[in-house]
Amino acid sequence: QHAGYANLTEGDAHIADVILALQRSPQWARMLIVVTYDENGGFYDHVSPPNGVPDDFAATGFDQLGFRVPALVMGPYAKQSYVSSTVFNHASALAHLQNTFGLENLTMRTAAATDLTDTIDMERLLANDPAPPIELPEVNLADWPTTAAACQYGGGAIANGGAPLGIDPVSAWANEYPERVVGMDARADVQQYRKDIRNYLLHDILPGGKRQA
Repeated sequence: QHAGYANLTEGDAHIADVILALQRSPQWARMLIVVTYDENGGFYDHVSPPNGVPDDFAATGFDQLGFRVPALVMGPYAKQSYVSSTVFNHASALAHLQNTFGLENLTMRTAAATDLTDTIDMERLLANDPAPPIELPEVNLADWPTTAAACQYGGGAIANGGAPLGIDPVSAWANEYPERVVGMDARADVQQYRKDIRNYLLHDILPGGKRQA
């Protein structure tokens, strides 16, 4: 499902196929399935990422979490129709394994991470009463026609060679109705944003870095 070379709907179908295979496994009653993403794909998030996270490399800037990403927790003991408000991070799954099996902490990050207990139906787990698999909705690719090319750009992205990749539907809509995005359209500031990010990484994070004018 990575923008640039993947078809998003085919990614959805692949995830469904993997989950379906796990549901049909004889090990279903002993499973906890976590589906998440390594980053948020560049989409806007109004929630600022928290910092001050304990980490072995905090002194070099690794005490900062990233933007929120989607995550699904599934299995015979997962809470159903439940949205957790607990702050998790990518180390939470590892922390859950550590806490469940009494393992040593891998890092400071996993030691400090909140495990996935909030997503577990503890009454069902203590009663050893695994729920049967839910019925997954069918993903019919014909109902959601798209191509990898249509998923490769957003916000007027620029290719490595400097040529525009094209314009995405959201940007096309903003161009057609500019009065509706007054005060929200930040595309004109993209180059400055890139400089600010570069300066932050090179000057504020890496020792001896030089700021870019």
